[in-house]
Amino acid sequence: MNVLVLQKTERYKPESSFSLLNEKPFVSENDFIAFLVQSEEKLPPESLLWLSEISYELNQVAVLTTGIFIYECLKNVELEDEDEGRCLSDIELEPNNRQRLQFAKIFINQFGTCEVSLDISSASIKPFKIGELEVIPSKIRPNDLNNIFDYLFERNVTYWQAFSSVKSKNTNDRIERHHLFWLLKRIQNELTILIRQLPLFKLAPRSRLVPRQEVVPWSDNVETNESSLQWLMENMSVLEQTNNATKADLRIRNRLYRLTEVQTEYLQENTDVYENQIIHGYLNSIQSFFVNQRLLLRHRVQQLTLEVNQIGTLHTRQLLRYYRKILVDCTLVIRQSETALNFFQQYIPVSLPRIEFPTKIEGFQSQEHYHSILNPIQEWFSRDIDLNFGDNELFFGTRSMDKLYELYCLFHVIAALEKLGFKLKKIPYFFQGKASFEESEHTGKYLFELHLGIEVTLYYESLPSTYQTAIWTRGNRPLKPDFIIEYKLVESQVSNLMIFDAKYQSVESIRRFTYKTMIPKYLHGICHRSGGDANIKGLFLLHPEDFGKYPVESWHLFPFRWFDSKPILPAIGRVEIPTAKGSINQLGEVISRILAITLK
Repeated sequence: MNVLVLQKTERYKPESSFSLLNEKPFVSENDFIAFLVQSEEKLPPESLLWLSEISYELNQVAVLTTGIFIYECLKNVELEDEDEGRCLSDIELEPNNRQRLQFAKIFINQFGTCEVSLDISSASIKPFKIGELEVIPSKIRPNDLNNIFDYLFERNVTYWQAFSSVKSKNTNDRIERHHLFWLLKRIQNELTILIRQLPLFKLAPRSRLVPRQEVVPWSDNVETNESSLQWLMENMSVLEQTNNATKADLRIRNRLYRLTEVQTEYLQENTDVYENQIIHGYLNSIQSFFVNQRLLLRHRVQQLTLEVNQIGTLHTRQLLRYYRKILVDCTLVIRQSETALNFFQQYIPVSLPRIEFPTKIEGFQSQEHYHSILNPIQEWFSRDIDLNFGDNELFFGTRSMDKLYELYCLFHVIAALEKLGFKLKKIPYFFQGKASFEESEHTGKYLFELHLGIEVTLYYESLPSTYQTAIWTRGNRPLKPDFIIEYKLVESQVSNLMIFDAKYQSVESIRRFTYKTMIPKYLHGICHRSGGDANIKGLFLLHPEDFGKYPVESWHLFPFRWFDSKPILPAIGRVEIPTAKGSINQLGEVISRILAITLK
């Protein structure tokens, strides 16, 4: 079974280049692509070719004289731009056998490693991988793309550190659960909780009272018993003869003696109990495990660094950053375990740690802070032995450049509001729990604390509950701008909206096309559920830097721009959100100006 990848850089250019899929070819997002599957046997009619997360039906186009069956998969592909996104081209499959094949821009606005798999059964048998290709973005420089990844990594955005979901019949749920990344996140959280509770362990440790004997200087307050007398008989050197009867402690054969030391016995609290031994073993086990993992990770980072210097594919650069992030998290867990272990060694010492699954749980259940650590310990010692940090499944699947930039802008909108004094108070549930690698985990409502008497809520790909869609949209889906800032004075019953849409486009494209579609869609497509004025006070496009263009632009002319003396509402325009490392933007100033105009 072979798969040929055919590329055309121009629509009307008759020539096309081709390469075998197992050679991992490079294609541009703007290339016209065709796939030819060569099979020695006739494939079932329901056979599919999976390109990352999307499947395409295979259509037989020819049978060669050698008996090889030829299939194409893009014959009925649906494209957003039907006119510009497809073309036909005659390809000679063998002498005197030319076929007209469908070429399509199926990777437009995409980047990453596309895994190609074949599904030759309608039953629930997972497709098998037959190769992969690298999709190179044409609209962004590699350094800028890396900057976006770094920016998101710093904010612990799990989606872009993720596995591709890759095909409905071959999900990687099991691989995700067994991956070191998830274990690190879970242990970080559990150790953070444990460290917060350390004062409780110091205040109320599990312990037992044990008898202890100690030789102490003699005084009338020292308690003695039969064992004290027995010790004294064996250690007569502690007696000093005296002639002063008032200072004498003992009379032996009419001679007076003063006692200098004596052995006393008392009960002492001892923390060397089963529960503490288990906790010591748990922390020792974590520390030892992640020290070993860190050594393996450092070796993998060294390998990837060499690969980046030699090859430098986008996929390899992403992996390198991913592993560096895991390495940082691994070091953090080691430090957390050291902090907790040093505390227990100082304040709750044991004779020997028990590195084992806890079988006696009664003691853990007797105190709340001990009970809280029981489940993490049980999970740790029952973890899967096939845990891995391999990168075979990492970053496979093409990604949308628009979606990546949109997520990048989300954190810049949050940063702009925080810069104005609005402190983020609550984030969406799924993002909060980091339950999955899905894009949807970031969507929802972001609540901010009250500031200067103003209530602010940010909605990402969602609408406030009092608003709805008022127009037909593609697929009859609700109209949801990328970002909506809902704001009002605390004493007011009426809220206002600012709408922001992230577009990875040039300024020229925004001026020529995007304004025309965005303005009617959002200004007339979103309304109060009760009707009337939607109170949309601002409508802005967020876009990357376009050299030679102003970073902020109003759709209206002077003096009616939002930063002029006679601003028109709703304010309409664009705001540049650069992708260069350490760059600044004027988003905060724009939001501040709209607040000032509308909340007079």
